[in-house]
This record gives sequence, structure tokens and C-alpha cells, in this order.
Amino acid sequence: MMSKHLFFFLAFCVFAGCKKDAPSPDPKDPDTSSLVMKMDGRDLSLDEKAIQALYYADEGEVTGALEISGQLPEDERIVFFLDEAKAQTINLSQHFPAVIGLSFNGANPLLDSGAGDAGRAPDKLATTKITATTQGTFTVPVYVKYVTQTNQLFAVSGSITVKLDGDDLTFDWDITFKDADGRTFPSKGSATIKDYKANLKPRAQINNPGANLSITEIAPDYGKAGTEVTLKGTGFSALKEENTVKLGDVSLEVISASATELKVTVPEDGTHGHFSVSVLGATAESIAIFHYEPIVESTDKESAKVGDEVTVTGEHFDADPQLLEVKVGEHVMEITSATLTEIKFKVAADTESGRITVARKGKDPVEGPELEITTTAPATGIPIEELFEIVEGNLTIEEILPNNNEYGAVWSMQIDETNHTLYAVTVDNLISINLSNKSVTHILGPTHAIMKNDLVAQNNPAGILQAIYPTGDGYLYGARNIFAAVLSANNVFKLDLQSKAHSFLGSAKVYNGASGQAIFFTSDKKFYIPEFGSFSVSGSTYGLASYDENMKNRNSMADKIFPSAANFKQLIPTGANSFRAVGIHSGKRSYRDVTNGNIGEETDWNEALAPLLPGTLVGMDHSNGNFYALFNEAVTDGEKRQANYTIGTATGNGIFVKKGVFTIKKSFEYGGDIYYLNSLYNNFNIFAADKNGSIYILIQTPIDGQYNEVLPGAGGIYRISF
Repeated sequence: MMSKHLFFFLAFCVFAGCKKDAPSPDPKDPDTSSLVMKMDGRDLSLDEKAIQALYYADEGEVTGALEISGQLPEDERIVFFLDEAKAQTINLSQHFPAVIGLSFNGANPLLDSGAGDAGRAPDKLATTKITATTQGTFTVPVYVKYVTQTNQLFAVSGSITVKLDGDDLTFDWDITFKDADGRTFPSKGSATIKDYKANLKPRAQINNPGANLSITEIAPDYGKAGTEVTLKGTGFSALKEENTVKLGDVSLEVISASATELKVTVPEDGTHGHFSVSVLGATAESIAIFHYEPIVESTDKESAKVGDEVTVTGEHFDADPQLLEVKVGEHVMEITSATLTEIKFKVAADTESGRITVARKGKDPVEGPELEITTTAPATGIPIEELFEIVEGNLTIEEILPNNNEYGAVWSMQIDETNHTLYAVTVDNLISINLSNKSVTHILGPTHAIMKNDLVAQNNPAGILQAIYPTGDGYLYGARNIFAAVLSANNVFKLDLQSKAHSFLGSAKVYNGASGQAIFFTSDKKFYIPEFGSFSVSGSTYGLASYDENMKNRNSMADKIFPSAANFKQLIPTGANSFRAVGIHSGKRSYRDVTNGNIGEETDWNEALAPLLPGTLVGMDHSNGNFYALFNEAVTDGEKRQANYTIGTATGNGIFVKKGVFTIKKSFEYGGDIYYLNSLYNNFNIFAADKNGSIYILIQTPIDGQYNEVLPGAGGIYRISF
């Protein structure tokens, strides 16, 4: 035995003294664990006191994994991990970053374990607490790790040859490492592990040496192209080329790298998004989002007035308008829609000329072009005192929009009670009016598919939309008049009021020739539409029908409401899924309530309406549990008629209370005769009530037989409060 010891001792002395590149130096003592090696030009040897071996195997396993760690001088270490402790030659593949930081001892995802890092000497082992997960799904590949005073280096290539001799295991290696500067250097050596299974551990305690890849911080998280951003986290490679960094789908060049910090430059062609880092197949994404500073390129207007919509074009805006702020001067605008490249805003009341600025909320604004706010006085109609005379009651009348406005005389209107907005239809425009400040927004013009007139003369009101119904959630439903939609296959539409996107629904046209409120869309996505004569979708005579939200699955209510179209006067929404159908026939006024498609009994309304009669119905509406009605009674005969208009309200099904009487006293001469302006019931809605208890009436501009305005711009929309 002594001769053996002497032989190995002499062999080691020759190795150490000559310092030749022996590819497989022999261990110095075959009776104890030992290791001899060359590392980056240094010759090193370890005895069993500096070596620790852990054998990982579960019950019943023939072959387990082996982890051998050796403590080197100057507190450096080398660690070998063999996934199978058997005779073999292993060609190394790189599974971990070539260089990671010292703080990352890895993680075992299988078990809450007290197992240490076997790469340390026995008196310097660290423990790692791990959250338990399903066992048996976690494997660690073969690796060699060299721990210096500054980093952990993993072999990037090479081979390991393993031999077994009973309970002893020997292995030779010839491998290559790479340092943080990208310099490669070799290591060669040989080791003997005596009784390699002696220190048995369950597989669940195998330690994963790879750092958990994560991005914990990006700084800054806002800026323009060219901004340098620092990504902080864990598991990065200290070699720049081993880190792949992206902002969204755009790849970025890594400027500098360490195991915990990467620096990149924000690219020109990127957009708001998360940063991601990929290292050797593993990928981590930042929770935080990097936002680009907005770029304002242009606007579609150099001047505008209050209520106008202005479009700002640029880059790096946001699809969520709530995250942006637009100002003209110091005045905040109302953003109506936004995308990454376009913002639409409405010029707010009291805005003065100034520079447009766009900001991501919480960040500094970016300047755009100047916007001139025109100071020309808005159109005003006939003075109230020349138009109205209060006959009875405490009434207050104010102008909302005169018919001499820039979009043309109004012929139909409907109120969005929720948003306190009134939508008005002219012969070729759809507009909205903010009832709080009377500002007007143009929505659609004559070239839009919804407003387009196929055959009828463009100035003929018979071609305008027959009905509109705003739902209060950003959408408006309606029906084109069949005379304007002759060439169309269908005429019921849905309009997104922000984006102006629209769709025509169903495969047929509907027509109402009797009701001023010709469409109702419920919260459970059903249409209710009065149908008239041979133009109805079914070809039936008169009545009411319901459809689903796609204008399909028609359910006829013909002859269940009133016996003729001439008797069907109004469809009044009373709730999210209910309405009241009002009729005048057989010398009486009556109604039927419809709730969730169920039609109630016909109820005589004469007694309740008696305080407002006699007279002709101008319009009815419902708000906050109250009904509002307007009747007029002629005080002169024929088309020259002047009328007294009586306003009344009723709570629920109670008796109407008269609130006042007025007359429209403005007269005009035509064809040698004297006529009066009026607000008369027609096939369009001209009456509405708001959530505050005020009513709105439309006084029509008189036209001749060729649809020319006889008194241009006369009349308009007026609010009456009491």
C-alpha cells in the first residue's frame, strides 16, 4: 500500500513541478478523495478536506445524480454536477448564462428544503428555502461552475469522462470557461471521489444553480426614442451577447450588462410596452410598462370654435383616452376618442386661442401647433320675445339651437337623458347638443353612409332619418327613411358615436309612417319598431314588431297595439325594457304598456289628459317617473293657423297637471297670406323632456312645395322650464 502512495505522490510532484498541460492529471491519493487541476494557467490540488460530494437518489433508484464541490484558494470554488453518476463521456452544452452574479445561489422549485449549496466548503454552506411544487418534474442538466471573487462562471463547452470502480468514482475534464469580458480560458484536471454514495440526499434537494430570471425595475419608465433605460433584476448574463432584450416585439441592443443590471436604448420604431429579457431560452417580462413621450405632428384645423371636434395626429398617444390630457392654452379639452396615432377632442366652453399640448397624465406636456378659437358670435334666431307669448303659467323659454345654424334647419330630435345631450337631425347632418352649455358637435355629414340620400331631393325632409335612439352608452341606433334608402338592402343602423364606425343590421328595410318616436332599443338588446303598410319588413299592414340586436328573429305585434297606423301616435320609453304605446282612435286617447315584450291592456287616457284638452298631440315623453305632454289647439283656421300650446305633467298614471300655455306669435307673409310659425306633430320626433324636468320643442322652418325655406332659418330647438 505504501508503494502505491509513494507512486501517486511522486506523480503529483512531477505534475506540480513541471507545470505541463497534462490533459488528465491523476489524483494524488487513491485512498482518499482528491482533485488536481489546471485553471486558467494555475495548478491546483485539493485533498478530501476541501472536497464535498452529495449523492442524490430516491428510494429504488439504481443511478442517482452527483454534485462535487471543491474549495479553492482565495475563497473560490469549483462545482461539478453529473445528472447520472455512471461511466460515461459527457459533451457539455451551455444551459446557464456563462457569467452570473455571486448573489444567485439558484433555486429548487420542488421542495421547501434546507439543502445547501454543495458548491461551498462544508463550513461555508448556505441554505435556500424553496416553495414546494409537484415533485418529479424538475431536472438539472450537467454543468461545471467556477465561483470567483466577483462572479459565477459556467463552462460553455468541453467534455467530462467518468469511470466507476466499485464505490469509487473518478472523472477527467477538459472544459472552457468565459469571463465577464468575454475572454475564454481552459480548465483541465482529474478527481477521485471515494465512496461517492456515502452522503445520500433525496432528489428533491438538488439545487438549481441558475439564477431565477426576473425584471424587478425599469428606470426611467417614460421617455422619447434614444432614452437610456436601466433594467434591474436577477438572472441576467454579465455577457452582453447572452441577453436578448425586447421592448414589445422590437429587439434592442444591450449597451452594458451585469448579472443584475442591463442598459439599453429606447428604439425609434418601438411603442408602449413591456420589456422582456431572454437568456438561454428563459424569458422574463417586466410588470411595468415603458411609455413613450407623445409626438404631436399636426392637427386637422388651424382654427375652431367651441363645440368643434379637432383631430390631433402624431405618435405614441394611447387607446385609452383616460390616460391622456389635451389642453388648448391652460384649458382642458374633452377627449372624444384616441388611438396610438390620433386624438379627437371637442373644444370646451370658454376656451381661448392657444397652443395645443398633449400629455400622458402625470407627465410633462408636449407642445403642438397653435389653435385659434374663433370669436364670431354664434347664430341666434328670432328673439324670444318676438317668437313666444306666455298666455298662462310661470314658463321660462330659452333658445337652444336656432334653425339658422351652420348645419341646417332641424327636422327631428331625440334626447339622451343619461348624458344630458340632445341629438338633432337636419336634412343632411347629424349633430349633438350638450344641454349643459349648448355646445354643438357635428357627428355625421351628407357623405356618410347613414346620411346619404339615394333618390329624394337633397333638401327634401322626406329623405332624412326616420328615427334615432341614443342608448346612453356611446351608441346611437336608428333607421334611414326608406325614401332615402331606396337603393339599400336594409336601413336600420348602429353607430359608435366616438369612432363613427357603423353597421347596417338585418337584411330588410323597416318603415314607420305613423309614430314620431319610431324606434326603441332595450337594455336586453331588442328593437321595437312600429311598422307601416306594404313598406314593413313583413308586408303586413299596421302594428309593432320586435327584433333581436341584429334585426333578426322578428316577433310581430301587429293588431295587438292599435287598429291602424293613423291611430298610433307615440312610442314612449318608460324604462330600460319597457315603453308606452300611445294611440288616438274611436274618439278617445289610450295607451298600452309593454314590459319585456308583454303587452298590457288598452287603457283610456282621456280622463287623465282632460286638463290639457281639447287639442292635438304635439308630443309626449317620460323622465324620472313623470310623463310630459304638449297639445296645441288652433285659434285660427287652416294652414294659417295660430295655436295655443298647453304643457302638462303627470306622475305615473295620475292626472295631468297643466303647467302653462304659450302661443307662437311670429307670423310671415307667403303668397299674399299671413301664416304663423308652429310646432306641429309630424312623423318625426319634435318633443323631448330631460332629467331636470324641462321640455324641448322644435319649431319647424316653413318650406314651400319645392322644399325651399319660406322664412330661411326661422324656428329651432327651444327649452321650456316651469
